[in-house]
Amino acid sequence: AARVQDLLLEMKASDTVSPNSESYSKVIRAWLKDELLNQLGVKGSSVERAWANLDELMSLEAQGDVGPAPELFTSILKTAARSEGRGENLLAVAQETFWAKRNRSRFNVDQIDFVFLLEIGM
Repeated sequence: AARVQDLLLEMKASDTVSPNSESYSKVIRAWLKDELLNQLGVKGSSVERAWANLDELMSLEAQGDVGPAPELFTSILKTAARSEGRGENLLAVAQETFWAKRNRSRFNVDQIDFVFLLEIGM
């Protein structure tokens, strides 16, 4: 996931290539995959990195450049629910993701979003 993040940083620094929604989506999904497969490191930290990229993507959407897909919000919530991490940071990231989908995006939260958020809180 770190290598994919590095490629995004290179794209952002480039004069010839700009990242688009798909670029951010790939990075977010890489971090989520890392969270579920990685046996090393602090559990929950990859979900935090995924959220940071989604937050940045939403900021870019406000500028009219690119924007997230609704599945990205749900994927972060699902991964947070499936993560072995159970710290307050993981719950905070899940709550931020949930409220961002509800209040900052053009998408509506659905039953699945509520279920995943409840699983994290248990």
